[in-house]
Amino acid sequence: MRIEGIYYRDAILVPAFVSLPRLEVGAVINFLVDTGASRTALHSRSLEALSVSESDLDKDSITQSMGIGGHQDYYTELADLFFVGNVSWRCGIGIGPGTPSRIPPLLGMDFLNLCRLQADPRAERFVLKPYRVENGEVLAYGEKKSLLDRILLR
Repeated sequence: MRIEGIYYRDAILVPAFVSLPRLEVGAVINFLVDTGASRTALHSRSLEALSVSESDLDKDSITQSMGIGGHQDYYTELADLFFVGNVSWRCGIGIGPGTPSRIPPLLGMDFLNLCRLQADPRAERFVLKPYRVENGEVLAYGEKKSLLDRILLR
C-alpha cells in the first residue's frame, strides 16, 4: 500500500478526505508534508472547508504541539484520514482555529514516523509507504487490530 504526494512549487502535498466523526463533518484537505511538525494539524483554512467553528470544539481537549515555528495550542479531535490508495489513519488531530490563514494543514511526524518516505524531486514523485497496514488502516507500532492478535493476547 502506498500514498502518493503531489509536488507543488517547493512543497509536497498529500490529499486526504478528513472526517471528524463527533462533529459529523468531512472534506478533502491537501496536507503539507512537514517533518518539523510534531503532529498532524488543521488550521483556520481547513476549518472553513469543514464548516467547523471554534465553538464546536471541545474546550477540555487543548494540548500543545511543537514545531520549527514554536509552540502552538491545539484542540484535539478524533479524525479519520482517508488517503488515495485505499489507506486510512485514525488519529487525534490538532485543530488550531486561531492560526493565520496562510498556515496550511500539516501532515506531521506522528504520521510520517509510521511510513517510509521515498522522494524524487526531479521526477516530482513522492511516495509514503506505511510500515504496518491492516485492512487498509495504518497502525502504530505495537497497535493490535486483528482477530488473531486478540486471540493471542488472551
